[in-house]
Amino acid sequence: MSVLHIAREYTRAGIGVIPLTLDGDKKPACGSWKPYQTAIADDDQLRRWFFRDRGLAMVCGRVSGGLEVIDFDDWTCFEPWKEQCDPAVLSWLPVIETGRGGFHVLYRCCEIAGNTKLAMLDDDGRKEKDRTRIETRGEGGYIVAVGSPLSVHKSGNPYVQLAGQPLPAIPTIEPDERRMLWRAAQRFDLSGMFDDAVKQHCRKIEAARRPKKVNRPDGVVTPWEDMDARGDLPGILTQAGCVDLGGGYWSRPRDDGNHHTSAKINTSQTSGHQVLTVFSTNFPGKLTPGNGGGIDRSTFGIFEVYKRLLHGGDGTAAGIAAANLGYGSKVDLSAITEQARRVSA
Repeated sequence: MSVLHIAREYTRAGIGVIPLTLDGDKKPACGSWKPYQTAIADDDQLRRWFFRDRGLAMVCGRVSGGLEVIDFDDWTCFEPWKEQCDPAVLSWLPVIETGRGGFHVLYRCCEIAGNTKLAMLDDDGRKEKDRTRIETRGEGGYIVAVGSPLSVHKSGNPYVQLAGQPLPAIPTIEPDERRMLWRAAQRFDLSGMFDDAVKQHCRKIEAARRPKKVNRPDGVVTPWEDMDARGDLPGILTQAGCVDLGGGYWSRPRDDGNHHTSAKINTSQTSGHQVLTVFSTNFPGKLTPGNGGGIDRSTFGIFEVYKRLLHGGDGTAAGIAAANLGYGSKVDLSAITEQARRVSA
């Protein structure tokens, strides 16, 4: 597929593009690209640009429908960052592996900013660009587009989409979802560019997410039965990044901002134990209405919530972890493993 054809596909999707040089510098090959920060090039211009091989860039900002990109220069931050974000949001965002092995995460939003540093290394005398871990490309920025010739990057490696909706489709997210993505990225900053209030807030979140050990019960009780009876459901939800809205109501992980009610902690009329009643179809861990217990199949016991949110649905791992936290009578962990395997089957 020619670069011209790909450029047309992007522009038809409302994404501005510009040509890039093929010397590895990723520089605009159209002189000043400022006019294309506010207007999408027409087809005549595209044909003039791409009648020969050129690199292709996607223009970020409002010209492209509020396109903003989180750019991971330090690839080691990417997977830990994902773990702190709502998987229901991340699952549909396009993820691109860059020529240097980093990652771009693309979304549209009604609230965007200019190019912004989100996380940097300590100032040890190196240039700023060499200390950048995570930054954004927004108003006044662009990124290399998937489909560019390999020589657009000095590594000679391609830009490849790894996940999310197939390009050129780019989903639109809510402002509070965008803030969640940004806050998660800022936690990887080592330069101290954020004020003490933000750092203190992050420390409180991490402290609340640490699991608390409990005293073991008398008799013979499995870890999952014990956790269902006396587990810390609010603590589990907090550890998973959910937000307490008060009155027993909770939002799925969205960091701060305008939260929507996703679930409520109730008391089971049959067991007298706490259970989570879920309203949202986007709640993580497949904790969704119709997928649980109870008459309306929208309620989940504490251990089930713990297993799905914090252990990826792995009952064996969750059972062992619960036992290590002090739930269940003190028994051989190999027996717990075997019981948990049968429960998960």
